[in-house]
Amino acid sequence: MTTAMFVQWFQSSFVPQIRRHLRSLNLTEGALSIVDNASSHGTVEELTSEDGKFTTIFLPPNCTALLQPMDQNSIRLTKLFYRKNTVCLLYNAWGKVSSEVLQKCWHKILPQVTNNEADTEYEAEDLIPLNQLRRNMLSLAEEITDVSDMLNILTEQNQNLTTWKYIIEHLET
Repeated sequence: MTTAMFVQWFQSSFVPQIRRHLRSLNLTEGALSIVDNASSHGTVEELTSEDGKFTTIFLPPNCTALLQPMDQNSIRLTKLFYRKNTVCLLYNAWGKVSSEVLQKCWHKILPQVTNNEADTEYEAEDLIPLNQLRRNMLSLAEEITDVSDMLNILTEQNQNLTTWKYIIEHLET
């Protein structure tokens, strides 16, 4: 909430509604609004009606928790239980995701990793030595000077290849 919003609410909603209510009860117009000292509430001058019959005072600093029971412990406990329940729900949901589902999710971008035959045994000649992979990645990085270069490389690739296949092929060369 901003000061402008609170002042607008005070002048356009609070004052007219209280004024109507007091008139309906044949009471003298006037009210004192007591609010906490949040900086978004504005100043006393901003929260006083033009005729001065409706004004505001601010509570002293650090006394809100004593006067508003929701500030004492219930909000803290509600947040604590909400977080605990959220973590439990997430844990239970994640436990229901099978390894097959995860493999299928990764297959689109890393098909060679999720290939079941390749999961158990690797041929030594199929693996790229780390030094060679590092050199290839550095040379590719030198070719790319900005985002547009990367986008050009990615859009020039063959339509039948996925982005990862393209990058892996270029790293292996």
